[in-house]
Amino acid sequence: MGTASNNTTKFAGIFRAFDYAYGCSGSNKPGPLTVGIGTTASGAATLTLNYSYTTLPDSTQLFPLATNCTINVGSGSNAETVTPSAVGNATFNAGQLTCTVTATFSNAHGLGDQISSATFGLREACVAAGAIGGGTVVVDAVWAAAGGTTAMITAANALAIANVIILDNRTGYTGFSYLTASGTLNNTAVKALHSAPSLILAAQGAGTIIIPDTVVLENINGGTAYANGGAIAAAYGVAGTVLATGTVAATFLTSPTVSEIAVLRAATADVGTSTNTLNVGLYLAAATADFITGTGTMKWSLQYHVVSGL
Repeated sequence: MGTASNNTTKFAGIFRAFDYAYGCSGSNKPGPLTVGIGTTASGAATLTLNYSYTTLPDSTQLFPLATNCTINVGSGSNAETVTPSAVGNATFNAGQLTCTVTATFSNAHGLGDQISSATFGLREACVAAGAIGGGTVVVDAVWAAAGGTTAMITAANALAIANVIILDNRTGYTGFSYLTASGTLNNTAVKALHSAPSLILAAQGAGTIIIPDTVVLENINGGTAYANGGAIAAAYGVAGTVLATGTVAATFLTSPTVSEIAVLRAATADVGTSTNTLNVGLYLAAATADFITGTGTMKWSLQYHVVSGL
């Protein structure tokens, strides 16, 4: 009877991000890509690579270049992180000196310069999962120790690759791991929460629904309370009428002239039709009317998970 391999990079739809960290330090990691024909100046340019692929720990060929995968190029004082604007012959082995990557560079890069993952394999694993129809990409303590950050998770999740979920397991399995996102609404956006609800999380792909477990709002008041407005909630869709959470009364913004916190929890009842909730972004919205006159901004922090296969 055979034994299970200990270097499998995907199993049952689960992809370990750090296994895709090509060119990054660590034992048994895929090697870097290398420049075969470089550039002599900074600016928009195209590098020609020796080959388009590297090899994963389980001997699978990985073609990691994509326009949604940030890369590190060069080393030492010449190193930089860029996002390719175009790639060529990057999804198959077309032979030596046929793969190209185009970007705007701050430095010139010559023969032998190395190219590696700028997200320690996270975006590459997400793209690999998406290429087979979806899956769960796991980030763990090893990924974090190598340099992986929450900002990388948030940015990768914003790619909204269909049917791909990122499981944050950096602090160990606790029964469930949540994804997070955060931001700040400027004063104009706060006042317009009724007429123009603010997007806080993009749609996550076909057959998915975003479950906002907790939304924390902070009214960073500038000294003048708002007026008018309506109850605030997280909602599915730009119309702002299909609520995904409970609400906080308009007085959250119209009463205080100092900073104040509100916590919204997920809705517990039927929230809407499939058309209104599946593959739909999450917005902050106010009922009834826009706010007026107030000063300041509003910070938000979202803890959520994504249910797929619907």
